Amino acid sequence: MIHSEHNQEGLGIRRVNTKETFIYLLDLEIKRSRRYQEFLCIIEVKLIRSVRVPQGVAIEQCFKKLKDALAKETRATDVVGVLEENTIGILLPYADPESSALAESRFKGFLQPYDFEGRGCEVQMKRLCYPSDGTNTMDLIEKC
Repeated sequence: MIHSEHNQEGLGIRRVNTKETFIYLLDLEIKRSRRYQEFLCIIEVKLIRSVRVPQGVAIEQCFKKLKDALAKETRATDVVGVLEENTIGILLPYADPESSALAESRFKGFLQPYDFEGRGCEVQMKRLCYPSDGTNTMDLIEKC
C-alpha cells in the first residue's frame, strides 16, 4: 500500500509521499527512463536551522510550511516525498539537467516570500540527474 499525506488544494489533491513510497516511485521512473533512454532529475530540498538563531526556533513549523508550499508548486507529474528529517525530494520525470535547473530556479523564487531565513531556517537545494549522477535508484538516493 502506498502511503501519502493528502491536502485538498483547489481542484486537485497534492501529495507528499513517505520515503518508502518516494523510493519505490523513483525506482519505477528510473526503469522507465532506462528503457526509453530519457532523463529524470531529483531536486533535494533541505531545511536547516540558521546558525544565527537560538535553538528555540521551531524548525518543525518551517518544515510543514515548506512541504505544503512545494506540494502546491509541483506539477501533477512530479513526485514529492520526505527523504529524511527536514529533507524533501522532488522527482522530475523527463527532466534533463537544463530543464531541472529551470525548475530549481522556479522553486527558489516561489519560496522567497515565505521568508524562511526570517524564521531562523535556511533552504538548501541540490540537483541530481539520471544517468549523469547515478545509474540506479540507490546511486541517486545515496547522493541525496
